[in-house]
Amino acid sequence: MYAWCQDMPGVSAEDYAELMANLGGAEKEADGLVVHVAGPVAGGFRIVNVWESKDAPFGSTAMSFNRQ
Repeated sequence: MYAWCQDMPGVSAEDYAELMANLGGAEKEADGLVVHVAGPVAGGFRIVNVWESKDAPFGSTAMSFNRQ
């Protein structure tokens, strides 16, 4: 397993919801993605993705999700 965490200062829940709407479900189709969780933290928003392996985030469908 490989976890990736991103803190996004100044991002609100509404901003995150807009981002996910724009992705159109890409997070559900990313090969190797085990779980995607996100939530508010002090001053912004945090995203945590858990992948099957360290290489999984760089697969073809995963890259389109990670680039958004």
